Amino acid sequence: MTVIDSPAATSVVLDLQRPRARFPRIHEGRYEVDPVGSGIAPVAPRLVETARRAGIRFLRIGLGIWLPGPTFEPGKAVAEREWFHGSTLQDVADDSLYDWTHLDRNLDICVALGVEEVLFNVDYMPATLSARRKPPKLPRAIRHIAQGYSFPDGVRSSPPRDPEVFAAASLRAVRHVESRGLRIRAVELWNEPDLPLFYTGSFEEFWRMYAPFARVMREAGHRVGGPSWAHVLQPELWRDEFIARCAREQVPLDVYTWHRYPRSPQTVIDCARAIRELLDRNGLQATESVIDEWGYNLHEGEPGFWGSAAMAAFMATALVGLVDAGVAAQAGGLLCDPAPLPLDGERMLGLARRNGEPNPVFHCFAAYEDFQQTPMRIPVDGDPAGVLAGTDEESTRLGVIISNAEDTPRRVALSLRGAECDAELRLLTQQSFDRDGGFEPAVALRIGGDPVEVELPPRTMAVVGGALLGPDARQVVV
Repeated sequence: MTVIDSPAATSVVLDLQRPRARFPRIHEGRYEVDPVGSGIAPVAPRLVETARRAGIRFLRIGLGIWLPGPTFEPGKAVAEREWFHGSTLQDVADDSLYDWTHLDRNLDICVALGVEEVLFNVDYMPATLSARRKPPKLPRAIRHIAQGYSFPDGVRSSPPRDPEVFAAASLRAVRHVESRGLRIRAVELWNEPDLPLFYTGSFEEFWRMYAPFARVMREAGHRVGGPSWAHVLQPELWRDEFIARCAREQVPLDVYTWHRYPRSPQTVIDCARAIRELLDRNGLQATESVIDEWGYNLHEGEPGFWGSAAMAAFMATALVGLVDAGVAAQAGGLLCDPAPLPLDGERMLGLARRNGEPNPVFHCFAAYEDFQQTPMRIPVDGDPAGVLAGTDEESTRLGVIISNAEDTPRRVALSLRGAECDAELRLLTQQSFDRDGGFEPAVALRIGGDPVEVELPPRTMAVVGGALLGPDARQVVV
């Protein structure tokens, strides 16, 4: 971190004289839907510690398989994912017709990692229930995200022949997860059904599947949601009509789930705000907006960004904005770089490598976990984008996260209204990560009424922490 004298710096004023409110644990989820397929087992002790240090408390876990490669093709790996072998409501009650082999392996990993909850994704149609379909040709708009995939066979990605049987069997899967001692944050139906890569039915067929599924889950006491919209195709159906129809027909929608992979964190925030407004306009104020898969753009040629300090800056910027845009929870990125990648190869979308070695984005989530030591959020005047500041409940300590997801430097004139702070400032750059696996050495700062000007190079993030000095720091906290 370079302390500079720059007239181009924008003002950031942390106002301790205004009310503060608690900032939520927005950082606590990952979408490791198939940890077995990702190659996490056996769980490395260092991975347990890395996940704990980053504050990961829930994983998005599924019944199916999304990663590229041979596990999409017929064979043992697919057979072990055939979780139900019945076809009637009478069959649903027959324990011998269920096979939890694949699900239990994933749940074993959850237990080993010490996660507290799962967002349970029912994303795999048993062959005995499948309305088999020939997979349609992929629309041009999504071909760029499907490079290297072996496509579904029209069975596991199909709608059910009998939605009532499918819903009842899915409830048995939910109860099996609970029998393993894991809490279920919510039950989510399917993954990106707007993409033919994952679902071969129509919107109307999805609705005929969702409505009985949601009612069965709600009647059993579970929070339920969907549709895990990819945010690529047909927003007029998968966003607008789905939300409106849930409201109009009084079909349970406790969580509306969606995905986004843009080039700008502001785009994610704007999408979140639009979804929150749409839910509210339809009278669904109690429905949570949950973005359970997101990150930087997925276009071919971009993956080098994912495993870099730039991704840490991208997510650090978006996380604070997602809270302000009404997002209740997120699961941004895999827990681990998946098995198709060499263990020591290019870093990808994971929080860590499979052996638990942190990737740069780990430092973003660890910073948000550390922020829970100073969670009473301070109002910010000036240029608040990507800035999160707070105190502890006793108003004795200050914590700040500042990010710069842009490809130009960001100059900030940082000041504190109502107190002073003896602080340390640390900067995460690609160079510091490559050299030391983390931040640049700390720089001492005295933050008070007179601005201290700091520079964040392109695609970096900084954290500030220290002791507060002065009586005004202890004033209005709500």
